[in-house]
Amino acid sequence: MIFSNTSNYMLKYQKAKAKLVEYDIPQKDYPKFPLNSNELSYPVVYILSRYAESVIENNVADMEEFSPHLVAASQYFDAAVGANDREEYVRINFMAYAETFGRINCSSI
Repeated sequence: MIFSNTSNYMLKYQKAKAKLVEYDIPQKDYPKFPLNSNELSYPVVYILSRYAESVIENNVADMEEFSPHLVAASQYFDAAVGANDREEYVRINFMAYAETFGRINCSSI
């Protein structure tokens, strides 16, 4: 399973961090989250990449496998945009997006 119980907790932590930023809570007052929700960036980018690849290849089985995870992926990135603790992960995500969208653009040539 790509999105496990641990992943769901990480998603909740990321949403909580976004709310902390939204309400201008000083970072020194943030709770100590037991998991690093930024680590969820890797499986979420994997989900998006594999789903895009399945669309390009018209692979219905893979589309059905990855499409249920797209909602959680979008919720994660929505919350991640609001959190200000993502410098390392922004670079990683940018490279992953470039690879994914490069495949999409090259396949349409």
